[in-house]
Amino acid sequence: MEDAPKPYKSQAIETPNGTFFARIYGHGPEYALAIHGFAQDGSYFETLSQQFPQLSICAVDLPWHGETTWNKETFGLRDFDPIIKFLLDEGPIHLIGFSLGARIALTLSQVHPRLTKSILLLSPDGISGPYKMLTEYVPQSWRRGIQGLLSQPDWLLDASGFLYKNGWLKKFPHYFAQKHLKNPKQRERLFRCWQSLPNFPVILGANVETPTTIIVGARDHLIRLEALRKFVQPLQQCKLTVIDRGHNLLPLPPDLGLFTTP
Repeated sequence: MEDAPKPYKSQAIETPNGTFFARIYGHGPEYALAIHGFAQDGSYFETLSQQFPQLSICAVDLPWHGETTWNKETFGLRDFDPIIKFLLDEGPIHLIGFSLGARIALTLSQVHPRLTKSILLLSPDGISGPYKMLTEYVPQSWRRGIQGLLSQPDWLLDASGFLYKNGWLKKFPHYFAQKHLKNPKQRERLFRCWQSLPNFPVILGANVETPTTIIVGARDHLIRLEALRKFVQPLQQCKLTVIDRGHNLLPLPPDLGLFTTP
């Protein structure tokens, strides 16, 4: 029995620091670059391509995720240049990002404003959130030190379990630690991404002329809506939509008015 055909076309995009694996979903005339969140891969956007057949979506796997191979300790904006070059022939593109990928999509739009037709940020990380101090302001030297300290994380996992059991630690940080610190490969992915976050600074008020849509879930404990509203306020072309979801938003509700031609 033959294997079912894949719902995407595979594309390897070479860079000096590794090879991005990309899935090209759909055959629409408008192109989009889609960037997934932490601990996912580009397949996250398959349902989005089904909802918007007018798009051809290039969904890349980030370093240490999916089928992308990487030979450097971090990644940054310039590593996306070969992807941008790959899409240049298609003219201005839509930038789509979920969670960590939304942060990357936003910073890419600030570097390539003329290439950006619109921006769609789903549950964006790096704009607001209860863990912003940890993700934004810890010095790089401290991050490397913490990585070494947690190379044998049993003591932290035990402490996390004890604190959570006694009601002194919330559910999310407990389960996050249990899921991403136990396995050496998952620990490496976590720390490499954490070390890479400063390479994607979010600039308040940048790209005021690019049509931008931010969608968040009303039950998302990783987003602080008030801080997000302050971020959106100076952006004349930005629309913030809150829907009845948690952090994961796909598939999106219909009739949100996305990717429509004015």
